Amino acid sequence: ANPNVIRQKELASILKPLLKPGIETEDYQEVPGWSNPTNWQALKDFIAKYPDREETYQAEIWLDFAQANTETSRNWPERKIIRTGRAQKLETIISQTIRPGTAKMAKLLRVFDLFEAEDYVEFEKQLGEILTHIKEYETENDKQFLKLTKTLDVPPSKIEPELRNMFVIEECYQNHFDKALVRAEDLKQRFPTWD
Repeated sequence: ANPNVIRQKELASILKPLLKPGIETEDYQEVPGWSNPTNWQALKDFIAKYPDREETYQAEIWLDFAQANTETSRNWPERKIIRTGRAQKLETIISQTIRPGTAKMAKLLRVFDLFEAEDYVEFEKQLGEILTHIKEYETENDKQFLKLTKTLDVPPSKIEPELRNMFVIEECYQNHFDKALVRAEDLKQRFPTWD
């Protein structure tokens, strides 16, 4: 049996409960699978079992996604440190992976981690690099990448306006309102239907 195929199947079985979306009805709300620490542990075990493999890089990206989307620490300095650490880990994955789809996944999540860490210099560099190659993101057909964009509820065709909107927000957070307005006007010109 091909070990790559075995690892891919094992990762797929771990991701199935992790990617189960939450269900909200009038009287009940089921939390999504990525908020369950048991699912995080399954990813951690997979990462420990197969160090430095392409599937491990994907597992680390999914773990970053899960933990970032269920952040519970109210200590803001601690959260910034955690997000900075995650951004550094994703940067390592970007430099080590040989799969373009995996690198794109890591770059997208790294943008969010840098934003949350308030590392605006690195945030702008990473975001600018993505926007320079945005057509590659819009046409990427890697299954894991497409699964991530679906889970983020941002189809590849909407990545650019979402990221440009983050640029606007980032300028506002830094009290650069003139720059934010210029970026917002640019966003509106590029994407007239964007609210």
